[in-house]
Parts: sequence; structure tokens; C-alpha cells
Amino acid sequence: MSEPKKSRDDQPSWSLGGPSQLGSLSLLLVVLSLGDLLVTYTLLWQGGRFYEANPIARFVFDRWNIAGMTFFKFGVIGFVILLGEIIERRRPGVGRAILGLGCVTATYVIVHGLRLLREG
Repeated sequence: MSEPKKSRDDQPSWSLGGPSQLGSLSLLLVVLSLGDLLVTYTLLWQGGRFYEANPIARFVFDRWNIAGMTFFKFGVIGFVILLGEIIERRRPGVGRAILGLGCVTATYVIVHGLRLLREG
């Protein structure tokens, strides 16, 4: 069995030792996810006119309301950020692209939700 590839500071390449490789992008994803959560909750609060399209998120919201939705959303976001950091250390640029795609997706969801609010 081979040893994990070592980085400059003698840490295995899969180790999260050392500073974040994606700090500002991770923060942006968290902020955008908070915006998504707020827009989603505002839409759902309006009554039966809107519903959560993601069946897992809908199940969580139906069971535990906004508290459950918050834990679910930020649990997923935390997991994605962790994976992005691990991947970025092994394949520079790929982890950044994954988080960038997450930011673009979250932005789209926020804009779509705001359009629904404006029309509704």
C-alpha cells in the first residue's frame, strides 16, 4: 500500500491541516445559502401558493419547520465546503470550481425566488 502524497508542509494531501484553500468562496456560499434560506422561508410562509420543490428539503420543512430546514441546508453546505477543501488539495482548481458552481446555483435560486415573490 502506498503512502498518501505529501504536501509542502509534510501533511498528507487529504489532510485539512493548514489554512483554508477556499475561504472567501466558502464564505460567499454560506452567505448566498442564507439568502436562499430567507427567500425560501418567505415564500413558504405565504401559505399554500408556494412549496419546496426539493422533496428531501420539503420533508424536513414539514417535520421541523424553519429550524429543521436551517440545519439541513447548512449541514449540506458544510459538507460541500468540506469536500471542496479536500478536493482542492488533491486537484487544484476542481474544489474551487465545485464551490463556484454552488455559488452560481444559489444565486439563481435566490433570483428565481425573488421573481416569484414579486409576481405573487
